[in-house]
Amino acid sequence: MHWPYLWHHPIERAAWYFDFHATHVHYAWFYLGRVLRAPPFPLEYVFVKTALTVPISILLPMALGLLSVVAHRRWDNLLVAANALASILIISHPDVPHFGGVKHWFPSMCFLGLLAGWSVSRAALAFSGCFPKGWAWAGRWGSPALLFGALLSPALIAGARIHPYGTSFYSELAGGVPGAATLGMQRQFWSNNVTGVLPWINSNAPAGSRLWLHEVTGFAFRDYQLNGMLRDDIRAAQGPKDADLAAYQYHQEFREQEFEIWQEFGTQTPVTGLYLDETPQVIVYQRRRVEGG
Repeated sequence: MHWPYLWHHPIERAAWYFDFHATHVHYAWFYLGRVLRAPPFPLEYVFVKTALTVPISILLPMALGLLSVVAHRRWDNLLVAANALASILIISHPDVPHFGGVKHWFPSMCFLGLLAGWSVSRAALAFSGCFPKGWAWAGRWGSPALLFGALLSPALIAGARIHPYGTSFYSELAGGVPGAATLGMQRQFWSNNVTGVLPWINSNAPAGSRLWLHEVTGFAFRDYQLNGMLRDDIRAAQGPKDADLAAYQYHQEFREQEFEIWQEFGTQTPVTGLYLDETPQVIVYQRRRVEGG
């Protein structure tokens, strides 16, 4: 009732939402060392993915708030909890296509945020009572400030460190970006991180070079040039066979394409790459030139 999009044609639009998730194409996705290609998908996938991508200082208040609502069973709180779980439970069904990361249950996050806020509010009230008399002002303003600083600073620091490659973020529970790679998790969402190697390509690619940007559409290649992010003289290659340079994006389901680059270019040594906490995201290879050829 609180979603304006459904006020007009509610049945058709609600049906579209369920059909979109029920019949979407299956994208390959790396999860705990397995490439997920088709159902049935792991029942715990959404919960594990959430736990590994939400900072612990925010995840814990969310979980405590949800448990508190279930324990007290107040109708208004249960309504918030229902909205917090709705999209999570829809995507969790083993036969619902899993075609990406956390974006498909983002609607749950704002309600989980409300539940986290209730947990923090109760903690702030309890903490403020620890201040001695005459320091009521410190309890009123100091305890919320300390709590918010403790809760939000890990996410703020992590966001600043990984910007602008936010889709590669993993929480402390995962061990950050390197820990997630060790666990066998997806390192990035499609091609957004390729922009990190474009400055090197602009500075080092010979004039008129043919460049293959792995998993980047022709429209994106064109827009990089229109936006001044990629030199105009660089031409788009269709694959390793007709490329002078190749920017391979690390996706486990495409590892054979990196082997193809090695074979075609005559080298397994990258010339540069984008690394987050020493974890490869995008690797650039340059075709080996034969002396006198």
